[in-house]
Amino acid sequence: MSKRINNLIIFFFLTICCFIVYYNSFNGVFISDDHPCLIEYTAINFLSSNWSYLPSFLNTIAFKISGLHTFGHHFISIFLHAINSFLAFLFLKIFFKKEVSFLGALIFAVHPIHTECVTWISGRSYSVISFLMLSCYLSYYKKKLYPLSIALFLYGITNFVGSFVMFPFVLLFSDFYLGENKKRIVPFFLVLLIGILFNFNVIADRFILSDCVTYSGEKLFGAFVTFFESKNHFHWTVIPFNFIYNSKLLCFPLNLTFYHEKLFIIKDVVTHFFVYILTIMCILSSLLAGKGVVKKFWFILVLFLLSLFPSNSPINVCSIIAERYLYFPSVFFCMFICVIIEFLYKFRYFVFVPLFCFYSFLTIQRNCDYFSELTFWKKTALVSPYSSRAHNNLGIEYLKIRKNKMALECFVKSYNLDNTNKNAFNNMMLVAKKFKNAKIKIQSKR
Repeated sequence: MSKRINNLIIFFFLTICCFIVYYNSFNGVFISDDHPCLIEYTAINFLSSNWSYLPSFLNTIAFKISGLHTFGHHFISIFLHAINSFLAFLFLKIFFKKEVSFLGALIFAVHPIHTECVTWISGRSYSVISFLMLSCYLSYYKKKLYPLSIALFLYGITNFVGSFVMFPFVLLFSDFYLGENKKRIVPFFLVLLIGILFNFNVIADRFILSDCVTYSGEKLFGAFVTFFESKNHFHWTVIPFNFIYNSKLLCFPLNLTFYHEKLFIIKDVVTHFFVYILTIMCILSSLLAGKGVVKKFWFILVLFLLSLFPSNSPINVCSIIAERYLYFPSVFFCMFICVIIEFLYKFRYFVFVPLFCFYSFLTIQRNCDYFSELTFWKKTALVSPYSSRAHNNLGIEYLKIRKNKMALECFVKSYNLDNTNKNAFNNMMLVAKKFKNAKIKIQSKR
């Protein structure tokens, strides 16, 4: 059997797997940013206005397929995820055997952390970013496709500067690990400089206007995640904190939510320390396994940290925690799974099958949360009880079905959680006018 036919068969199986796991996502509706970006965007029907920006181009194609129905969007998102799963297989095959790489790609295909990029339509841009990164990485190590890798990186750095700014370092570190020629990375750093200059105004605006996320320094874990309450301040604790919390999300994606709020994160102390201890145990076990495993383990660890740079950045370019940010880093998580499978090769299916079934079940279950906006925000408010935004959005959904009292309760709770939430305050006052004797308990925060 030729290599091309073999790859086509693998791509077919990965595609089937993706469509099976995400089949119920076709019942999903437009949620959150989908409304302004898709439904209310008047130029979505014109390819001439959207051809240069890939996420907008895919939105236009989906609109051509099914109009304002979600079918076209979900079909494109799932198929793009299948393509990325195949690219993840080709990426993993650089470092592992074909069978081990295929098992790792299957884990990537069904992992529930991807639902925010696949099931949520507006999250598809992160699937696009990962497609560009994986394509760029794979073409970088093909002599004939080397110019294509530079072109892909140029497109990525000019359109997604925050995500691509550390990508040359990923390639450079891979060159050192694989023993490849380091000179060919030079054009990528030149393109990186061009991309930063091209996006200088965007970066400057982020630096001036953004506020660093502030965490409460309460209880035992508080000291570890306390950030100074000043603009654009970067504290070194963001890196280990980000690593630990994101590792927890990838290993145990049990309570996925749209908003990972600060107090909700701090309450999860036990899990953080559990993952931290587990990480140390993995490092120690790798030290006992042999030099080859140690080298591969640290290689994966560094690549994972580099891929988390947007949320580790000294410039506050994005939120610190969001599941959609883990789409590309999850490739390195799958590398770690491959290391375990390779180390326990005789028992590989005892490791793979339970993990595959567990993640598939969680993905199918998570897709159900997107069936309606009311269901989605109910689940978000339940999992993230300290999220002011979640309760405000839930209140809006209750207003739509004329449950005004429940809406008022949500708006009051939202405002009590965050006294700076003007939307929650305005909604609360608007609904309160309908109840003459309504008693609103507002908790003032100093």
